Amino acid sequence: MRKSSKSRYAQLQRQSLISLDTERNRRIGGVQQGTDDTGGPSLRLVFAPNEHHDVTFLFQLPNLAQPVARSLFEWGRGPGVTSRSTRALAVENLRLGWVSYLLEGRLAELRLEDVDTAHVNGFIAWLNRTANDGVAQLAPETRAKRLTVLRTIIGKLRSIYPDRVRRSLHVRDNPWPGRSRQITPTEIVPRATWQRLYEAARGEVIDIVARFEDGQRLISEGRSKLPLSPNSTQDYADLAVCLAALDKEFPGLIPRRDDLVVASPFLGRAVRHRHKLTTVALYFYPSARVLVPFVVLLGMYTLFNGDPLLTLSWNGVRHDEPFGQKRVVISADKGRSHQTQTRSFPVDEDPANPEFLLAFLDRWTKRIRPLAPPAIQDRVFLWVPLSREALTVRTFEHIGGRPSSSCAWKFSLASFLADHQLGKLGLRNIRATGLDLVDDLFVGDLRAVMAAGGQRSPDTIHKHYTSDAARRRNDERLAGVMSARERWLDSNGNIDPRGQSGTADIFAATPGAGCADPYASPQPGQKSGRLCAAYGACWACPLFVLRRSDPYQLARALQFKAEIERARGYLPPLRWLAAWAPQLTALNERILPQFGESGVIAEAERRLASLLPLSRLD
Repeated sequence: MRKSSKSRYAQLQRQSLISLDTERNRRIGGVQQGTDDTGGPSLRLVFAPNEHHDVTFLFQLPNLAQPVARSLFEWGRGPGVTSRSTRALAVENLRLGWVSYLLEGRLAELRLEDVDTAHVNGFIAWLNRTANDGVAQLAPETRAKRLTVLRTIIGKLRSIYPDRVRRSLHVRDNPWPGRSRQITPTEIVPRATWQRLYEAARGEVIDIVARFEDGQRLISEGRSKLPLSPNSTQDYADLAVCLAALDKEFPGLIPRRDDLVVASPFLGRAVRHRHKLTTVALYFYPSARVLVPFVVLLGMYTLFNGDPLLTLSWNGVRHDEPFGQKRVVISADKGRSHQTQTRSFPVDEDPANPEFLLAFLDRWTKRIRPLAPPAIQDRVFLWVPLSREALTVRTFEHIGGRPSSSCAWKFSLASFLADHQLGKLGLRNIRATGLDLVDDLFVGDLRAVMAAGGQRSPDTIHKHYTSDAARRRNDERLAGVMSARERWLDSNGNIDPRGQSGTADIFAATPGAGCADPYASPQPGQKSGRLCAAYGACWACPLFVLRRSDPYQLARALQFKAEIERARGYLPPLRWLAAWAPQLTALNERILPQFGESGVIAEAERRLASLLPLSRLD
């Protein structure tokens, strides 16, 4: 039978491998080439023993593989690039960007000397491609990232291969002006879903803690019942005896089912047929799935980015006692920003309290911590897979990528959300929602949101973390202030919100009054949808809002009563009776009698002397 010829892709791989180096597994300046698990050629960028990025896809460009791989490595080990995730994203954007463009355009044979500005402009046009409905296939920010990678590589190529890169080669600086205004902020979780998420995570934590404590009790009870010479599976039918036997015979990891039967036949069969390994193992250490509620709750409390949260270490957890109050302080490195995020929480007994969560995780993972690889022994989130995979202690990690992109985390989170019918969301949504709550709580104070999120740039907050709801709230505040200023101008300065107390309702037409809906005034001459300008008419208005504990409102009410009484002397009698007699009646009979607290009255009398005088009534 005739042998089939090698594919063109295999030939290109072979050519590239030869052009780089024919010696297997030889390292060239951090660019490592060899063979993968299937025996095929591989190419990796190695930055540390535990960090390598697969760039085998570059073999599809036989003439560019070596220089592009080297330039990418030189950039990645530069002083300005310290984040693993930054390097991983650059590799991914190169694969999905420039390399894909060359392959689709049948330019795989392109040489470095032949790359010119026309090729770069063609790449920009390819990034701008649209679907059949005319909508761009890539977001402006995605296009910018993929072009930035190419610009970075060309910059490195110029310094490494100055004689091979054309001097005329140019990459446009900003083909998409204004793209920062088109960034869609991370979607926030509705408040009802946020509450359900919290309750679901807290409920699972309570169940997990109870099961672990129950397991410790069973192990203690079972030790006195352990058979001296077991001769049947029935000897381990009691769960307490089974757990005690596992604790005694396997102080580290519990073997997988088949290995457990070989190591201890009767105990292994009891676990296999009666108690289930996936159930009994959780009495000793966590799996990836049961760690999800702990990650979710800590994420809701700390508002850390996803990757720093998943890679949280015990070195970043400490206890403090300022002013005699116990607190837990949690710190995590923020990655690309080279910042350390720090949060401090009071200690209490609530199962969702960060200190309680961390203390329990410390107890639950203590058994497996010494068995973990040295590089991850200090991690907070350690787990053991319950499937038939290799029996090892793991953490949430993604080789060459972000921990939040690891399959273990994504599948475990999806399982948790499905169990509680919470739809699709991630740690990014939790962080964005928490920052939106801070924005709402502190009335749009950008400094508060920056402090909660750990950002240094207000622009970052505005582009990525200001939700649609927050932007609407900000627009409403701005519109209210503009309307108040417009009313001030129209009233010739009579209705002036400036200088009022911090408790004052600046949208009410009368200083000191409160209004339930200043845009729907029932007063004669006022238009619906416009801010009410009926100065002094609030006291007898059905929309008036009384604040019995507000001394400022009482002081203003007393001031208006005195002014209305003086107005008898300077207003025509009919005008006074029609406009101001109802206000005086409302003050005397309905409003002032409701202020009965002596402290409020005393403070109002003190403030009355320092109030700005009222305008003459008309």
